[in-house]
Amino acid sequence: MVTLLIVASVLAQKLPAGPMELHARELTVEPHGQRVTAIGDVVVHRGDATVRCDRAVAVYTMQERASPATGGGQRPQRPTAGRDLSHLEASGHVFLERGTARAQADAGSFDGPTGIYALTGHARAERGADWLTGERLLLHDADDDLEATQAEGVLRTVPSSLKPGGDQAASLHFSADRLVAHEQGHRTELLGHVVLTRGALTIHASSLEAVAGDDGAVRTMHLAGDVQLARDQRRATARQADYSATDGLLWLSGAPEIHDGDDTVRGQRIGYALESGDVRVEQAVARVQERVSPGSGGGQRPQHPVEHRR
Repeated sequence: MVTLLIVASVLAQKLPAGPMELHARELTVEPHGQRVTAIGDVVVHRGDATVRCDRAVAVYTMQERASPATGGGQRPQRPTAGRDLSHLEASGHVFLERGTARAQADAGSFDGPTGIYALTGHARAERGADWLTGERLLLHDADDDLEATQAEGVLRTVPSSLKPGGDQAASLHFSADRLVAHEQGHRTELLGHVVLTRGALTIHASSLEAVAGDDGAVRTMHLAGDVQLARDQRRATARQADYSATDGLLWLSGAPEIHDGDDTVRGQRIGYALESGDVRVEQAVARVQERVSPGSGGGQRPQHPVEHRR
């Protein structure tokens, strides 16, 4: 096992200071030490992040830095050369560990100037019971923000039978064209062809914004753009919808309608309980298809639908 320790003076405002330590069975250092190739059981440590893979290539750029003054009113010494980590490319069974988060992919990279880890090819990230997959995952080193394309994963919600902050949670499986997760504020955005599922329940929307508590469970959600809900024979539509863990209801607004077979209910707002499927309607207008029961006599035709207001 060969070990190479390179002290990289990285961008202090974006990246954690300190050395990058690289371990591998074989190391090749090109002239001037600006490109290092590692092969076999590669382990890269940098700050609180660890990357494991089959092969890695690290590229450095040479930077001039003024040495600090030595005191006594002396002038700073002449500039000295240092190395900045410009790029790290990893391939073959790539695993990334950082804090409580774990991720894996076929290939990965780290870009020094932007401070972004990128994982591609069967990319999957996990933190506790939460998981996320995507064609491409991007982790921002400065603020732990996460981006994913063709994303799939889970949103944990607190059942309404529990008080906020309870330690039990149900999950909504999601898929979307793009995910952006902001560590600060525990805010997650899903953009483009958003689909949520839980058992027989399916919800479609153009976008979703969810805010979670410190325990990771979703406290609020806002869905926008042609919201559609389906569960068994019941369907609902609206322009937008809002969820709160306080009551466990998804409130549909913006010309909301709910259809159950041939019956239709409209209202100013329609509340749908994600757990039980119960419906609450504000300022309801119901259009009910009245039917003639078999044997009611005389071959009577069914009456026209009747509209009820309340």
